[in-house]
Amino acid sequence: MITHVPDMTFKTRVRDDSIGGDNPFTWYDLTTDELFANKKSGCVFSTRCLYTNLFKQPSPSL
Repeated sequence: MITHVPDMTFKTRVRDDSIGGDNPFTWYDLTTDELFANKKSGCVFSTRCLYTNLFKQPSPSL
């Protein structure tokens, strides 16, 4: 069993009204520490999700 969340950085888009225009978003690096520090988290495994996401994806041409 994993007792901690691995250190990762997620590239996210956040609204920045100072930019203006049609796309007022900027990139923000969000770390797992910012999300999960001093919090308990859990993970649920579902075979239905696995089947839907893994086995119904188009096969690459060989």
